[in-house]
Amino acid sequence: MLSGQQSITPFRKRSTEWLAPCTTGGRMGQESGLIQHELVDVPADERYVMVYNGEIYNFHSLREELEQVGKRFRTQSDTEVLLEAYGYWGATCLSKFHGMFALAVYDTVENELFLARDRTGIKPLYYATLDGA
Repeated sequence: MLSGQQSITPFRKRSTEWLAPCTTGGRMGQESGLIQHELVDVPADERYVMVYNGEIYNFHSLREELEQVGKRFRTQSDTEVLLEAYGYWGATCLSKFHGMFALAVYDTVENELFLARDRTGIKPLYYATLDGA
């Protein structure tokens, strides 16, 4: 379990077996042990795939900031804003989020998995290194 500032430190793991693109929605985690939460099909370019649990309280202001640089949204969801924020700002987007969350973002281009959780650890984030993975 991480605490304090360490809780927002990104973890990267090169793996294609933990997350796979899901463009139809559904559940992930029942077999893999990842965060279990509904998936929202929002990425326009499909570079990033995200599993997310939580709430970003300031997503309206982040959405406005992203719209000012040309980002367009299909939903009213904080999930879509979070994914666009990660795509635009990378890991530094974490410093902009006010809320409780745990997330996993898989970059299909770089083949990297980015894991993070809120500063105070309200939403837990568990990960494991599996034999052969």
